[in-house]
Amino acid sequence: MNDEQVEKILKELRDIRGVMNKAYQLFWAASLLLLLILIVNFI
Repeated sequence: MNDEQVEKILKELRDIRGVMNKAYQLFWAASLLLLLILIVNFI
């Protein structure tokens, strides 16, 4: 493995981590919205 390959792999891993963080945040936002809707419907 040469340095260019290593750098490319590291960059891809960072990109994947960024995407995962965004997906995680979206998931939590959606969960909170669903909870709010349920609570409002029951009141």
